[in-house]
Amino acid sequence: MANDTQIFEDAVVNDIKKNLDIWRRMANSLQGGVIALGVTSILSSLFITAFAGVLGNHDSTIIRIVAFVATLSLTLIGAFNLPAKASSVRNAWRHLNKAFYSFSARRIDIDALIKAYEEGESMLGSVDFSYDKARAKQE
Repeated sequence: MANDTQIFEDAVVNDIKKNLDIWRRMANSLQGGVIALGVTSILSSLFITAFAGVLGNHDSTIIRIVAFVATLSLTLIGAFNLPAKASSVRNAWRHLNKAFYSFSARRIDIDALIKAYEEGESMLGSVDFSYDKARAKQE
């Protein structure tokens, strides 16, 4: 019986280790994506300001494309509320990571670790799409 319990605990610990790595990568990707989209939007806006009217024959087309990229970047950030999502994922990772270290140091038991995992899952939440908010920001 005790051996079955240890096998179960080992499986849970291994699963949580995998999820910690997945959550860390998700948080890094989301934060990197927000930064990339933000920088793209800023650079696109600066490009339009600096080069509108001086690009020659294709000025109108180039400015429209760059404006489209700037708007798309901002809309994606707003429509999916990416900064809040990135923060939620990072906070869930921090919460579970702390619990995992506490479990490894034998300060909490497997039940508390599983509870921390459940709480972390709740923190992750879902991906929300809010087109109305994004559209309202543009208007």
